[in-house]
Amino acid sequence: MLAKLDGHQKAVSGIALPLGSDKFYSGSKDGTVRPWDCHTGQCANVINLGDEVGCLICEGPWVFIGMPNVVKAWNIESSSEFILNEPAGQVYCMVVANKMLFAGARDGGIFVWKGNHEAENPFHHVGSLRGHSHTVTCLTVGCLAS
Repeated sequence: MLAKLDGHQKAVSGIALPLGSDKFYSGSKDGTVRPWDCHTGQCANVINLGDEVGCLICEGPWVFIGMPNVVKAWNIESSSEFILNEPAGQVYCMVVANKMLFAGARDGGIFVWKGNHEAENPFHHVGSLRGHSHTVTCLTVGCLAS
């Protein structure tokens, strides 16, 4: 073990290490996201979101935070923040594939946004996948090897 990182008051629900960053991020059911210095292991800040973090992932410079009824998108390079509405209930899982963000929520829906880096808002909701009768707790995207 390299370090024990203490700080969250409840369970950690996601950890993300953006490519090229000297910080990694942890999200917790205590409603906070904490950026940690990769070299010292020290917490650099406490970001109080006011509601439970169900999951946290990163893709490129983006950190995505799944919360009740929303996904927050932070660009760590430009410090821009976007709110992605549509989910119903807590967002428990997310995955990025083919320039799309997929988020699974408590109501059984999977919500999809397509990235567009040239638009004012770089995320466009393109649809919802329905059919699950219970919470979506895990998502993966991949291909089968032949």
